[in-house]
Amino acid sequence: MNDQSLGRPNPSKKRPLLLTFNSKSARDGVIAKAKELKSHNGPNKKIFEKVFIKKDMHPLWRKEHDRLRKVVQKERAKPENEGVRIIYDTQQRVVLRDEQVIDRFHPFF
Repeated sequence: MNDQSLGRPNPSKKRPLLLTFNSKSARDGVIAKAKELKSHNGPNKKIFEKVFIKKDMHPLWRKEHDRLRKVVQKERAKPENEGVRIIYDTQQRVVLRDEQVIDRFHPFF
């Protein structure tokens, strides 16, 4: 691959890489192994500490997650919610006010 394909080479600027796998299990295996790099005690320990691998999500899903995080911020800023527990449960994909659902994940597709 040509370095010019990623823009001007600049060793001080970190660039993301896109990794594509043939299966979900292969992707999950690489992500699991990447976590082990954080505790690596070899001569390149400082390099491995700066490697981050994460799963990407569809842009519409990312937009919806951002919307729900903003809902949480707005609800927490309201004076009537002082002392009330407001959270975004990422597993259930809902915004909760004291265990009551006030908004839920609705992708647009």
